[in-house]
Amino acid sequence: MSRWKAVLLVVIAAPFVHFLATEVGKQAANSVNREAQSQPSRVNSGEEVRVRVDISAANGITQDDMDMDFLGQFEKAMAQEMKAAIQKSMADSGYPTQDLDVSSSAQYTYAESIKLLILRLQIGAVNQTLVMGIVGGEQRLVTCVAASQESIPITHGKCADAIEETFGAGIGV
Repeated sequence: MSRWKAVLLVVIAAPFVHFLATEVGKQAANSVNREAQSQPSRVNSGEEVRVRVDISAANGITQDDMDMDFLGQFEKAMAQEMKAAIQKSMADSGYPTQDLDVSSSAQYTYAESIKLLILRLQIGAVNQTLVMGIVGGEQRLVTCVAASQESIPITHGKCADAIEETFGAGIGV
């Protein structure tokens, strides 16, 4: 992987991993508490989707730089970073760390002429979706998190609204 792609991964990873690790760590800690109290674990599928938007300089990176190599490396790096961050968050909170099963999928799509990277991560009963794109000289990220087994919709709902507001165009609209 080229140097700029490695730098971009680090720039993207920091706010994304911190936000998601905090949210998922809370859910994992709650799950451990329920198990310790011998209560059945329940997923609150009606829980609201939490959204965060980050905008930073693209540092010369363009949509053309987002290729299949970058997509695969980004997906792998984010899954590994999330797993490590959640385990650290649980250990820091005094909970035993567990071997977490992290599933992920990544793809590109377009919102009008803007190429977007869509990354979906699921850790237990928590789903996360990251939508990243380059607009002009800016790198824009929309991160959505929900305590649910179901994927977070990106064509309607709160996450879709944030994507449309952030990129000036919706997905599949």
